[in-house]
Amino acid sequence: MSDVPVPPEREDAPALAAEAEQPWLRLDPRMLLIHPVEEVLRLLPVLVASVLLGSSSGNHGWGLAVAALLVVIGMLRWFTTTYRIGPVHVELRRGLLQRQLLSVPRSRIRSVDVEQRLLHRLLGLAVVRIGTGQRTGAGRDRNRFELNGLAVGAVPALRAALLSTHPGAPDEAAGAAAPAETAIARFQPGWVRYAPFSTTGLVTVAAVVGLAFQYGIAERLGESATVERGLSSIEAAGPFVAAVLGLLVLGVVASLAACVRYVLLYADLSVTDDGRMLRVGHGLL
Repeated sequence: MSDVPVPPEREDAPALAAEAEQPWLRLDPRMLLIHPVEEVLRLLPVLVASVLLGSSSGNHGWGLAVAALLVVIGMLRWFTTTYRIGPVHVELRRGLLQRQLLSVPRSRIRSVDVEQRLLHRLLGLAVVRIGTGQRTGAGRDRNRFELNGLAVGAVPALRAALLSTHPGAPDEAAGAAAPAETAIARFQPGWVRYAPFSTTGLVTVAAVVGLAFQYGIAERLGESATVERGLSSIEAAGPFVAAVLGLLVLGVVASLAACVRYVLLYADLSVTDDGRMLRVGHGLL
């Protein structure tokens, strides 16, 4: 007698049949409070333009109408998004006019990233991003998708289950003893001194200045008496002194912006290794 290997699709047939019977789940209902805010922030220039248009035409209903539309779009994102985690695949359905079905085999999952934005932390929610490690030419994981809005309490068990090599294998979620973690790196306050050597501060300053000119804030500041007196004093000192002072001010402001961004992004950094996976966590807010 000889052993005949069983095709993988035949081995997975019972699991696929059970998976097809699983119900589709919705994200946490608390996302009904977050999605509208995210839509408003994402389309803030459109909202500001509609308010300005309404003010110039004397019809203030434009701003209210656009804000209401953004709130409705944000709420529809929750109603049109469902997911299910089966023994073989992780699936996500989303989209109102253009429907998308994303399906990732659990055997190909290589990373599970968890993010808690400020509003998510306030409401006890988290964003779970699943990656397979397959990259496109743009450097993005083409099979990577996110479950935006899961209760924080359910995330550790879900992450442990998704990162297990075999979906049915015992893991932390099943009550097995978690392996001891070894700390590799912790955030050091002295690292902040390297932040000004990056270009993030200049990019931040340029973005703020661009928004100030776009919405007329820079013109109003230029018309103030204090700014006019300061500019007159600088001009009286000569072009060379004005250029040097301008570069110094730009350097100081860009350095402060880079340091603030660095602290917000990398504060509370921890890198640990449990012998099975590497865990990286960071972020102040």
